[in-house]
Amino acid sequence: MIFYKAIGSSVAEDGSLVEPFFLIPIAWLFFIAGIVAGIILGIMGIVRKNQAKKRA
Repeated sequence: MIFYKAIGSSVAEDGSLVEPFFLIPIAWLFFIAGIVAGIILGIMGIVRKNQAKKRA
């Protein structure tokens, strides 16, 4: 959102809208990376919990 406000959008002389569309794939990349990291951390937590149960 900060980058979008900093870059802004404008209308070209031919009437087409010029916007920073490169931010959309970056947002998806961060979103998917967050989901993957959450899944990995969740699996690691489950594995560690099961290992602790086996030791006790």
